[in-house]
Amino acid sequence: MRCDGNVVGVSGHGIQPSFRSNITHHYQLREEDLADHLIVVPEYKIIFCSIAKVSSVAFNDLFRSLRAPFDPSMLEGTRFGRIIPFGRNSYASHNWSLQNLTQAVNDRDWVKAVFYREPLTRFVSAYKEKCERRPPGNRQLLGWSPLALPPRPPGSSFCSRIFGQRHPTFTEVVERLQQQPRIENAHWRPQHEFCGLRNIIQEFNFVELLDRRTSREKVVELLSAARVPDLKFMNDTAFNAHFPAAAAGDPSVAAEPKWHTTNADATVDSYYTRYLACIVFQYYYDDYVLFEMDVPVWARQWGFYVDGWEMKDCSTLRDVDVQP
Repeated sequence: MRCDGNVVGVSGHGIQPSFRSNITHHYQLREEDLADHLIVVPEYKIIFCSIAKVSSVAFNDLFRSLRAPFDPSMLEGTRFGRIIPFGRNSYASHNWSLQNLTQAVNDRDWVKAVFYREPLTRFVSAYKEKCERRPPGNRQLLGWSPLALPPRPPGSSFCSRIFGQRHPTFTEVVERLQQQPRIENAHWRPQHEFCGLRNIIQEFNFVELLDRRTSREKVVELLSAARVPDLKFMNDTAFNAHFPAAAAGDPSVAAEPKWHTTNADATVDSYYTRYLACIVFQYYYDDYVLFEMDVPVWARQWGFYVDGWEMKDCSTLRDVDVQP
């Protein structure tokens, strides 16, 4: 998909955003735009917006690997003390200023890309990875970043800091969206807030929905557009580990390492009631607008558009959910 900056509503349903996209070609990026999530690959003139819970591990690994022949330190992740050293290719890591980054974003010679995810699914994925109780396992990423996560003391988890307990229920996490202060952790931030997207998305050549079945094909398309030689990425360890070749339609294809894959797409509807889906839909409403997304089929069957859920009092759906 090539984005031209026009926002037409959620899949043509005429829903209007609560913000106005800045369509000037000279928007100045700021720190509060989460500009540090823009991955910069100067050798191939690629700028990639890495959104949390949208295969961010996979894309950070991929671009580290592609840059390794030019900068061997890209393969020295262990000295950073964590399993996946994010930020290795941020604008600051290249000694760029925000002005330099803004100029590159507005330069047509640079390929700009972002993958986004359906918000109801992304929210479940964040909950499953960060908050849901699950059996302990080996969270070591084999074959790429061989650094296991260090043990954490009680109370230090993502969910303890945000929700006050290590394993809150899904309902508790959803209802936290309605409370202040708002959640600042990237895993729950709306996607349109990353990289200044709502102000610069018209500059992007690739704006794609993350889909396991097509992720390899779409990444190949992106890298080819940036003139990365085929042999560079087709034989690349990170590329093949995160975007493996598979039979068309194979749902097992994952764009994340096994320890980081939650398979939220396959189970998402089982987490929601109408009431909970309404809250999440409203919270991430501007994501649906900016990326012109539709809600999943299972949610449409609940009458999202007929009942005007973007303005609905979600609490009125509690009784509907408990009816026999």
